[in-house]
Amino acid sequence: MWANVTPVVQNGVRVSVCGQRWIDVGTLLATARSRIVVCGLLVLMLAHCGVATKGPRRPLPLPSSKPTNDLLSGPAVGTDIPPDVLGTLHVQTGNGTWRTIHWEKTSRSIGKPNDGSLVDGRAIPLEGPGWIHVGGNPFGTDETVLLVAWGVAEVGLRYPGTVPVVIGDLSAEFGGPLSPHNSHQSGRDADIGYFAAGNRPLRRFQGMNAESLDAEKTWYLLERLLLTGQIQYLFIHYDLQKLLYDAAHDSGWHPQDLTSIFQYPNGKSSRTGIVRHSPGHADHFHVRFRCPAGDDECVP
Repeated sequence: MWANVTPVVQNGVRVSVCGQRWIDVGTLLATARSRIVVCGLLVLMLAHCGVATKGPRRPLPLPSSKPTNDLLSGPAVGTDIPPDVLGTLHVQTGNGTWRTIHWEKTSRSIGKPNDGSLVDGRAIPLEGPGWIHVGGNPFGTDETVLLVAWGVAEVGLRYPGTVPVVIGDLSAEFGGPLSPHNSHQSGRDADIGYFAAGNRPLRRFQGMNAESLDAEKTWYLLERLLLTGQIQYLFIHYDLQKLLYDAAHDSGWHPQDLTSIFQYPNGKSSRTGIVRHSPGHADHFHVRFRCPAGDDECVP
């Protein structure tokens, strides 16, 4: 399943957790009601290993409910999480199936992305199913960390053997100013590298162009995130927007629908679309999530 990812994955079948316990991924996939549950289990175990750089890395919230195909359904029957702390997200898998994730929500995003803070943030592990994290600022809201981890894992499911994508800064442990960024202060921002053509592995962000970018794979990740309905903005260099726009069109998106997603082809100064031009984003894209439900002190 997730080849080229550490902890050890051998033939996509067995995963070594903390170098001690082996988990049969094939069995998990066969018995779990959803790939989301498998991803959540693996990410939670990776976080539990304590692979930290600076500061503690609190475990990623585990999806704790049975998935449902009903996008608008409430909490799953039988969940033991109190309703007032129940986090809920809806995601669409690559085969078009909607799933609902529930977990015990603890984080809070305070204020604006460029003037805010983070309470009880979660940290994305240094590595996981489909990603490596570089830098010392891994903290985000429960929703930010969970959706980023889920999205990149989905790419590995769609394109088996895909090398890990590079994830950069999210926020500091308690949010606040984070050099050299103007934002990344309230746990809702994440920098993610592009996939390179030829499945070339990267250990850091790298500038992309028409020859070096794997536009199809990168668009697939963007599509998964966009379809959650939780994306406020995606900051991507304008020169790369055309490549991703074409990839989206080739995958079946109608141009009329893409007008609400892309700023392209209206010019980099146009204030339309979720995908916006921003200098410095030719080597990675910047995803900004919407204010999480229930975070009343969060400012869009």
